[in-house]
Amino acid sequence: MNLGTGKIGLVRPLLYLTAGGGLLFLACRLNQLDCRLFHTAVKFLSVAVAWSVFVTAFSTRSYARTGYFLFVGLACLFIAGLDFLHVLTFAGGAAQPGPATWQLWLAARITEGLTFFAATCFIARPVSAKGVFALYLILFAGALLSIFRWRNFPPCFTAGAATPFTTICEHIIALLFGAGLVNVLRSKEHFASPAVYTQVLAAYGAALAAELMFVRHINTYDFFSVAGHFLKLVAYITIHQALVSASLHLPYLQLQKTNAAMAREMARLQEEDRRRRHEQEMSRLSRLVSISTAACSLAHDFKNTLTIILGNASLAHMHSREEKVRKNLVNIANAARQGAELANRLLDYARNNGLSKEQADLVRLVRETALLAASGARIRCSFSLPDTPLLAEVDTAQIGQVVNNIVLNAIQAMPQGGFLHIEMSREWVESRADLPLEAGNYIRIAFRDHGTGIPPEDLEKIFMPFFTTKANGSGLGLPTSFSIIKKHGGHITVDSTPGQGTTFALYLPALTAPQQQAAAETAAALSPDPY
Repeated sequence: MNLGTGKIGLVRPLLYLTAGGGLLFLACRLNQLDCRLFHTAVKFLSVAVAWSVFVTAFSTRSYARTGYFLFVGLACLFIAGLDFLHVLTFAGGAAQPGPATWQLWLAARITEGLTFFAATCFIARPVSAKGVFALYLILFAGALLSIFRWRNFPPCFTAGAATPFTTICEHIIALLFGAGLVNVLRSKEHFASPAVYTQVLAAYGAALAAELMFVRHINTYDFFSVAGHFLKLVAYITIHQALVSASLHLPYLQLQKTNAAMAREMARLQEEDRRRRHEQEMSRLSRLVSISTAACSLAHDFKNTLTIILGNASLAHMHSREEKVRKNLVNIANAARQGAELANRLLDYARNNGLSKEQADLVRLVRETALLAASGARIRCSFSLPDTPLLAEVDTAQIGQVVNNIVLNAIQAMPQGGFLHIEMSREWVESRADLPLEAGNYIRIAFRDHGTGIPPEDLEKIFMPFFTTKANGSGLGLPTSFSIIKKHGGHITVDSTPGQGTTFALYLPALTAPQQQAAAETAAALSPDPY
């Protein structure tokens, strides 16, 4: 039986029947050789399997869909107890078993028949474990007291033959198994899977067949007795297999399917998020390109106009003799120069296309640029830098411009002074949604200040051209830096808490190991020979 799909093939049942027939033949041979050994062995096996049913059912009760297996499991604890005492009295060494042996055997069979019938009432409903345990404890204690204390349990065998009481009980037990089998046939839809249903059905069939064998048997040596004990063991094994399938295998398979579905859903959501962020990134870059193109055209025309204004203002200043007019002309010239400077910055931003890359040590570049930018300001730079160079292929002038822009932002964020901590490291970056980079080795450069911070509503705008919160800001420093880093195949992240400070993190592709080795060999070849 395939527990995963519930499909039942023909090959495996045939193998089971063949193996069962072979084992039954061996059981008959063992019974002929040593009847007491056979009965002791097969009954101890039945007891062991029944107690295993109890342990499994009780341990997995929280996963059970119905109360059926818990009911059977709790009952098996006491049924196996009666069978165990029966085996002890049977194997006690007496030539012929005493009355208690058969009374315990019949009591166990009666309890088993009642259990297999009553349990079918809980195939589609829950059961109270405490109630079932208390009920069977009373039945178990009552049977023992009736047999050993009060001695009012009816005799089962006299003169080597079954008493009418035993015969009636055996037929009632067979009817109970048959009624239970009918109830199982009517409750197929309530079992966890077709495989579990088939296993339970097989267990009832084996139990009914075992009881019919016991009805027909004459003594403990005949075939019907051997077949009955063998089929009873098969019934317990099959019910145990059904219990394990329903309470362990199927929940585990369902958990595997759920985990696989969750993994697929998470992968889909991550892919959608990555695609959405990529589209946003491309949209942002597209806007930047459009703005760059427009800014380049406007800045060029604006600069030409300002050049004319500045030239005429200079000529007027040279020919004017009136002090007030000359002063106004100076103001006009200064304003024109400021406008020209803004136009130059716009042109720098718009023309930031070509990169003149070279292999450089970013540790040295960042340290020297940051110290130069912070000189004369009220902030101090502290560094956490590796002892070895961090090599990358970059445009040193443009990366220096990025470092300069970020340091200037930190200076403006800490007007009363403070510390700017710069940390550099080489990191392996996995491709993920919040960091749109290809997987690989990157150099991370983090700038952490303790300034005023950036409000959350402004974080998404700081890389847009002309956005600024400063009275004299142009709004081009960070957009220019963002464009430079993206053209280097890197990325910029920003994390800010108002009132606590801001951290800018730059990611630039690091040289691969072969590239670093080639750079080292080139440097060694170009170094002067000391001899």
